[in-house]
Amino acid sequence: MSPKDGDVIGSRMVIQWEFKPAGEVNHIHLYLDGANPGPPFGTSMELTGLSNGPHTVRIIAANTRHQEVGPEASATVTVQGAAAPTTPLPAPRRSRAY
Repeated sequence: MSPKDGDVIGSRMVIQWEFKPAGEVNHIHLYLDGANPGPPFGTSMELTGLSNGPHTVRIIAANTRHQEVGPEASATVTVQGAAAPTTPLPAPRRSRAY
């Protein structure tokens, strides 16, 4: 699996893995910080817009009933240099004196 545990990356991460189906174990589930970022297809997935700080990627084999049966791989990476989130400020309002 790539990236490797301890890697320092930018706000873009390409996750790569190898998987060979065997019997009912026919796909993987992928998680970023415990959440599913979307269905993984093929052997890689690109994630962008990651925030600074640690993030954990976890990949685990699943069977035809979507039961996670292992084996699994995980890595915790640190994102550095991501742009700060931007939030538009509301337009100032004219105040009235009462």
